[in-house]
Amino acid sequence: MIDGAPTAPRVLFEDDWLLVVSKPAGMATQAGRGASDTLEAWARDHLGASAIRNGFTVGAAHRLDRGTSGVVVLAKRRPAMAGFSRQLSDRRVRKSYLALVKGVPRPAKSVIRTPLVDLHGAFGVPQEASTRYETIASSSDRSASLLWCRPETGRMHQIRRHLAGMLHPLAGDDRYGDAGFSAGCRAQWVLERLFLHAASIAFAHPRDGAALTFSAPLPTDLIDVLAKAGIAAPTVVG
Repeated sequence: MIDGAPTAPRVLFEDDWLLVVSKPAGMATQAGRGASDTLEAWARDHLGASAIRNGFTVGAAHRLDRGTSGVVVLAKRRPAMAGFSRQLSDRRVRKSYLALVKGVPRPAKSVIRTPLVDLHGAFGVPQEASTRYETIASSSDRSASLLWCRPETGRMHQIRRHLAGMLHPLAGDDRYGDAGFSAGCRAQWVLERLFLHAASIAFAHPRDGAALTFSAPLPTDLIDVLAKAGIAAPTVVG
């Protein structure tokens, strides 16, 4: 979804503790400025009477930006939220994203370790931040490249800020990106939103520690963009 009402999230997994979905682009994860049709509101409607248990309301255990599509984990009870949050703090949650960026990164595979200021504070101190990336392929005109990105920390807008800082901003990023590059992507390849997709997530079930991995296929609008750019969409989730 880009303009108009968001399409419904797709349920990837559900049990008594967790709800894992593929969120469409254009849907905010949580309520905030200008956000009414949110993922959490959808989850409350989806669960009905069971959305609230012992005073705890189903909620997102982590966030994706409104313009980002892909896998999101929601907690259906307080211990699930607490357990997932501990894994995030301990860096035991593994996430992989697909990102289309300006140009061709050199080296093709590396780790960005630039500290990032906390965006929630007016005078924040730079905090440790680490993002691994790997180039999958470049467009036929070498103006853009598709990357796997694997954040090792969870700073706000981390992938977007890190890629912009290395002068390979995300296509369609109207905050940190290159306006001319994004305009070209729209004109040439009909890219109408941020090209960032949360492709997979792996963690331990907070109830019993069972290993869980979930993936969300690249949406058709982004597959179409890649086809126009001369890039084959990856078939294996990183």
